[in-house]
Amino acid sequence: PLTDLMECVRRFCDRKRHILNLLGSGRNDAVLPPKALTPTEEGANAGSVPNMERMLAEIYELAGLDAEGRIPPSKLEI
Repeated sequence: PLTDLMECVRRFCDRKRHILNLLGSGRNDAVLPPKALTPTEEGANAGSVPNMERMLAEIYELAGLDAEGRIPPSKLEI
């Protein structure tokens, strides 16, 4: 079923992130390309750029990661 596939993908992504963490990757590597951080000149969001600190905090919380984007040991257990 689809739920089994989704669980398999989640476990794969958790292990991939864990390997990247072991290789030294962390919060400082979570960046957007320069174009995405350039303020827009027109439209409803004119002059604004994404708040990376807030976005990362929300994403990491939703993903069950710690504040540095690391996988907690409990998520690596099978």
